[in-house]
Amino acid sequence: PDFSQIGENGPSIFPVPGLAILARFALSPTFKVRAGIFEGTPGSVVYPRRTVLRLDGHEGQLVVGEVEFSPWENSRLILGARRLSGRGASPTDPALGARNSQFGAYVLIEGSVAQFYEGGVRGFVRYGHADPSSHDIGSYLGIGLVYSGPLLVGDGRDETLGLSFGSFRNTDRYLVDQAMAGQSAERRESSFELAYRVQAMPWLSLQPNVHYIVNPGTDPQLKNALVFGLRMELNWSTHW
Repeated sequence: PDFSQIGENGPSIFPVPGLAILARFALSPTFKVRAGIFEGTPGSVVYPRRTVLRLDGHEGQLVVGEVEFSPWENSRLILGARRLSGRGASPTDPALGARNSQFGAYVLIEGSVAQFYEGGVRGFVRYGHADPSSHDIGSYLGIGLVYSGPLLVGDGRDETLGLSFGSFRNTDRYLVDQAMAGQSAERRESSFELAYRVQAMPWLSLQPNVHYIVNPGTDPQLKNALVFGLRMELNWSTHW
């Protein structure tokens, strides 16, 4: 949430891409550097889901830099920073006006937590911070654990069980803007997710999940929500 709020239409990401130049450098087996310059407003503000390649002077550029350090096998630490030089509107209410020069930073730690004979547990922690003077969401914290190994089905099929927690915090400026617009908002939205994934068939994987969301959209008029979902993946290959 801290990164996706930038610009007038969010960052360049599927399914609405934008122009970009990327560079990656592996300075050593354990140290990598990545940098990118992205179009400030990918797609169209009027039609947010339409792919439009058009550069306007007010868009500016989104510049992102990352350093990755991998002190242990299958583990890594990522530090990143971003800056958008251009115009960005409030993602929740464009009528609240434009913001300029949006800055943010984030840190991600992920790796193996425990290893067993037939499986293991991996975990991650991500924290993102955004400039409170030009963003609606000031910070985000995400924590998760994923177990991989035999669970319900067994017989060698790939199975994973994941539990995660995420929470974002609104900025004081956003709360003031909402009050001036005659609206009210909670300080935080938090969510808990439990997901299970199994390779049901060689060509089919199933992932049921359940979410419990506290303060959805930070709208005090909405009750806490319980959401169920099911994701399916189909895979096939053709040999000529």
